[in-house]
Amino acid sequence: MNDALKELYQDVIIDHYNHPRCNEPIVPATSEADGVNPLCGDEVSLTLKIQESMVVSEIGVCTQGCSICTASGSIMAEELEGKSISDIKSSIDAFKGMMAGGDVLSSTSGDIEALSGVKLFPVRIKCALLPWMTLQQAIDQYEGVSKENHISTEE
Repeated sequence: MNDALKELYQDVIIDHYNHPRCNEPIVPATSEADGVNPLCGDEVSLTLKIQESMVVSEIGVCTQGCSICTASGSIMAEELEGKSISDIKSSIDAFKGMMAGGDVLSSTSGDIEALSGVKLFPVRIKCALLPWMTLQQAIDQYEGVSKENHISTEE
């Protein structure tokens, strides 16, 4: 990665850290989850508003922690808000793959690409992944509750 590209990526991460997007809780939330990285102290509180059409219309990501975790949550929310749960699950898998050394994700804003450099610092990968894993938890929780409610109404 050349120096100009590194500087651009660093600027994107710093901007999202200093001015996180979607960092207010959604009230009322359709689903929520909390994530913690006990090794570094990063914390994520995530809320979602999910429409009956299975589209996540709003994402709220409140983070306390390092710049990578905060920027990752901000970028994630900005990129995935308004997408279907199916598309979001694919994006989560692709992001995990990118952090494991796979292809760099392209995005509408290009900001996800700024996080690709994190994979060069293995100790920071968990910081970048925490918001995405918390989002996965919130979706799993929503789908579990939906299935339970669906089953209980048929019995």
